[in-house]
Amino acid sequence: MKKFNLMLLFVTFLGNIAFAQFAYRSVVTTGNWNAIASWERYNGTAWSAATTGQIPGANDTVYIQTGHLINLIQNETCYTLNLHNASSARLNLAGFILNVNGNLACYASAINVFPVTYSTSLPNLATWINTSTAGSAIRLVGNTRAATLTGQWGNNPPGWNLEVALNPNQIASFNSGFKANRITIISGTLQTNSGNDIRPDNGAASTGDLIINAGAKLTLSGSIRRTATAGAQCDSIVVNGTLELAASAARGLDALNLVVGNGGKVSMTNSAAYTSVVTNYDYKTGSTLEYAGTTAQTLGGEFPANLIIKKLVINNSNGITITGTRSISDTLQMIAGNLSIPATDSLILGTLANATLLRTSGTLVGKLNRFVSSSTTGITLFPVGSNNFYRPVTVNFVSAPMAGGNISVMHIDSGISGTSISNISDGAYTVNRRSNMYWTGSVNNGLTALNITLSIDANGIAGIANAAENRIIASADNGITFGMPGGVHASGSGSSATRTAFQVVPTTFRLYMGGNATTNPLPVTLRSFTGFYDNGISRLTWETSSETNNKGFYIEKSTDGIKFETIAFVAGQGNSQKLNQYEFIDANIFENTYYRLVQIDFDGITETSNIIKIIRNFDHISISPNPFDGQINVTSSLDTNPIEIVVYDLQGKEKLTAFGLGSISVDASSLEAGIYLLEIKNGDDRQIKRIIKN
Repeated sequence: MKKFNLMLLFVTFLGNIAFAQFAYRSVVTTGNWNAIASWERYNGTAWSAATTGQIPGANDTVYIQTGHLINLIQNETCYTLNLHNASSARLNLAGFILNVNGNLACYASAINVFPVTYSTSLPNLATWINTSTAGSAIRLVGNTRAATLTGQWGNNPPGWNLEVALNPNQIASFNSGFKANRITIISGTLQTNSGNDIRPDNGAASTGDLIINAGAKLTLSGSIRRTATAGAQCDSIVVNGTLELAASAARGLDALNLVVGNGGKVSMTNSAAYTSVVTNYDYKTGSTLEYAGTTAQTLGGEFPANLIIKKLVINNSNGITITGTRSISDTLQMIAGNLSIPATDSLILGTLANATLLRTSGTLVGKLNRFVSSSTTGITLFPVGSNNFYRPVTVNFVSAPMAGGNISVMHIDSGISGTSISNISDGAYTVNRRSNMYWTGSVNNGLTALNITLSIDANGIAGIANAAENRIIASADNGITFGMPGGVHASGSGSSATRTAFQVVPTTFRLYMGGNATTNPLPVTLRSFTGFYDNGISRLTWETSSETNNKGFYIEKSTDGIKFETIAFVAGQGNSQKLNQYEFIDANIFENTYYRLVQIDFDGITETSNIIKIIRNFDHISISPNPFDGQINVTSSLDTNPIEIVVYDLQGKEKLTAFGLGSISVDASSLEAGIYLLEIKNGDDRQIKRIIKN
């Protein structure tokens, strides 16, 4: 039983060497690793001098004590390597490789004191590992494990080489910061935990390299920089495998050179943007920059504004935000999530030649500028839209243009409703409604002799009753006037519209979805909004002719018609194709009170109504009789002001109008019995009164 306890104690002391057979400690001031005289061995009960065949091997833990120097004269192997925390050299690799299957650790107590105490005050001299001879390195090999634990190692000293050459698909974790002259990940994955840094450093400014070989990976939760100071550049970060930046707080990449080779990938899974101080960026042909986080990400220093990326991959369902114009020369791949760009900037896809766009999902919210060469035929996609709707534009080059140039497209989401326009004749079909949303863009003057088929998709728009009659209509003056943009209409499908045989596209343009108020109404969700003063209250009424995805209406109020505040919310009908009437009463009114409605969809899109003004005191105007039979008399005590009156039914339809100076009498005998609204305009004042026909 006692022997069992001792062995258990031995494993406890050496907690990181689960497969260790023995522990070895150095016993000479200077000695060779493969010399028996350099070691004592612990057998679970006591230390004793090593004998024939007893030198550290792949399953053994090694302690090199203070004042001792162990030299390699050939490649060697151990499980865990422990170096005493002192100021003199401990290990001289002398041009050879020490393969480590377990951990790297620094300890503070003497090796005959148990349990071993690992240092939290880590070595600070470059002399404790000597790898000045070419080919020297400590190499982590084998399978998945924690290569350092918290407090076992640290960001000192510089001046030696670390290599990670794990078996395929295996992971070595650093739970401490790590510093070395050159860190090379040959195979497998090295990951840092808890925000720990990787610090390439050979002891002088702008020295030290990090190299990730093809097929290998570094998952980094901290920074890559020479020292703890932000902006302290190492020499080079070379990525031929994968560099995954996975920090949850602000971190940096600080190097003279960031080189991403053919097949190399920088993968951003971080939740906080990286800042970078990089002098020279070099994303080579075949390299990739990927955003693949699980929370919303913002582009950082890995992609500065003056850099042209070869391939950009968007794979974050929570979206990516780009802070300014950026350029991609070869490929944009959209796998998941939206890519948002400020309206004043753009994403440039293709610089001197056509670039590839691969889309599985996601929307570009902002402006996409695509290069089109003179040899282009077939489809060029602009996967634009809003945060809530994918509304792409497809340009199909029926024949190649005579000269190359750029086309830029951006979608402007102004809601799912529509606005009336002057009649446009498109063959036998009259277009007199247009969508409020639109697509704006421009064509570079160098792009000539166009023969294209153009399609737009107004996904989410309301009022499309006959998809075949959807139309593309265009404006060259920012939506003031409209004309058909050329070509021949092809039957639409769903929420799409298409025109073929375009010969010319204006240099700048807006594209709208066009419809007919009868068959494709593209409805104004809000049919009318009125209000009037009624015995000390404001009575607001409004109607919708149809509703799609309508959550409801915020009622906003103002004393000057400029600054509004929300005073109430009225729930909508959701989806409805019938007439809906609403009313709201406000008892807290001012001398002059302004109101407006903000209609909101369930997906957050809003529409703002017209503004109405209600005057509390209109004492100089009298209406008689009310109720009335045949005659309505409206009189102003201010004889010099003209009066205009309009009588509406409760559906907002105009029934009677009259105009006069001082007083007006109008024959209303033709009106049916019921309730009407009388609008009175007297100078700058406007009021609506409720009147009743007997």
